[in-house]
Amino acid sequence: MKVMLRRTVDGTGAAGALVEVRKGFARNFLFPRGLAAPLTAALAGQIEREQRKATRAEAQRLEEAKILQARVEGLSVTIPMQAGPDGKLFGSVGARQICEAMAADEVSVAADAVLMGEPIRQVGVQTVRVRVGVGLEASLKVWVVEK
Repeated sequence: MKVMLRRTVDGTGAAGALVEVRKGFARNFLFPRGLAAPLTAALAGQIEREQRKATRAEAQRLEEAKILQARVEGLSVTIPMQAGPDGKLFGSVGARQICEAMAADEVSVAADAVLMGEPIRQVGVQTVRVRVGVGLEASLKVWVVEK
């Protein structure tokens, strides 16, 4: 018997999944507890519509992420900092400063999307990875210059 799970059931499936179960299991356990609903033509149609809607939304998010990736790849930000005579910074440049510099160029990303091993502590050019979407990253050139 095909049923749609309303909630996650251990050993059976996740919420929203269509699964094949034995009739007794469905009648005696899943249906009385409100864990599943029998698959009807109306429910199958609704599930299909929701899956198409989710697919379109995912495609739109991917397209927006690719556009953002192209904008970040073509971007170069400059951050002025005070530095000593040997080029060492008085302080450091972190993800927050990079996000603020990107925002000045009308590109908005969250601070946790800037992937840095550790903060920049030297004057010069650094390449930083920026996560722009699920599975998509872009390279950003960060110029740290002396004030």
